[in-house]
Amino acid sequence: MRRLLFFSAYNAPFVQRDIQILSKEYSLELAHGNEYKKSIWNYMLILWHSMWQVQRADIVYCWFADYRARIGVFWSKLFNKKSVVVIGGYEVKALMYENTMQKPLSSHLNYILKNADLIINVSDHYQKRLCEIYPQFAAKMVRIYNGIKINRQDNEIAEKENMVLTVCSGNTVARYMEKGIDIFLKAAENLPDHQFVIIGPEGNLKEEIVKNIDSDNLLILPPMAEENLNEWYQKAKVYCQFSSNESFGLAIVEAMSWQCLPVVSSIPSLLERIGDAGWVVDNKDWHEAVECIIEAMKSDKEKGKKAAERVNELYDIKIREQLLLSKLKDLIDEHK
Repeated sequence: MRRLLFFSAYNAPFVQRDIQILSKEYSLELAHGNEYKKSIWNYMLILWHSMWQVQRADIVYCWFADYRARIGVFWSKLFNKKSVVVIGGYEVKALMYENTMQKPLSSHLNYILKNADLIINVSDHYQKRLCEIYPQFAAKMVRIYNGIKINRQDNEIAEKENMVLTVCSGNTVARYMEKGIDIFLKAAENLPDHQFVIIGPEGNLKEEIVKNIDSDNLLILPPMAEENLNEWYQKAKVYCQFSSNESFGLAIVEAMSWQCLPVVSSIPSLLERIGDAGWVVDNKDWHEAVECIIEAMKSDKEKGKKAAERVNELYDIKIREQLLLSKLKDLIDEHK
């Protein structure tokens, strides 16, 4: 079995899914220092230890184009190994959301684009934008969506409740505006007959939310395991995401798989996720958000089924598995 060295800046669920996929075909080793905080000392530790790890590997796989990925690509280049980097989204955010043809890239990302053998984008928007701005790297780029394990119940989902849900993890005040929680709270205030639920906030973020609540119909819940989160997706009829920026929007996909009707802000990643299966709020206008939520609540079951069908067609984890393993096999075969 070929050996794969896995770098990642974060231990997110979608990262864990890739580890599970890759472990089916490769002897997978986690790169030393994945959990380390950014510092010169830790950078040197990762640089030193990963040198020996890369020499043992046949291919290096990096989630997020940060300094860890740069180290992986550097040693891969030196030892004639193949390297793959997944761009999560935050690394290229300045290029995605501003009307400029080109912004200076970080030295890490610039090095990775030049030297990695394969760049995986999780969004059509990122893929298209990067290929437009940096056509010299287009040949090594491929779009492979993140995926989820699809809900494959034989029975139809039970009757939905009069509930509006959003998931917003984190513990910093900055997440309050970034994830559009201000719009969500205003909608709750103006729709007193609807139950609103926020899952995930902790620390300073939770305190900021509590401070701004002006209604009795809002429930705040802590982060929870996937099986518990799925129970809330099954209950809620509407799922809202009013983010000002979003790398992918996996929670939207999870909610849609349980036939939640999406109401989202008009940013490219969320528009790409919902297609014509939901409602879009322009400029994060809370009045428009309220109108869209009311309209979604009036929709019949067929609209929810349409949202779930979109997830089945595009975001099934089996689709990512097939494409990912195929692309890596092709890359290794080229190297023989």
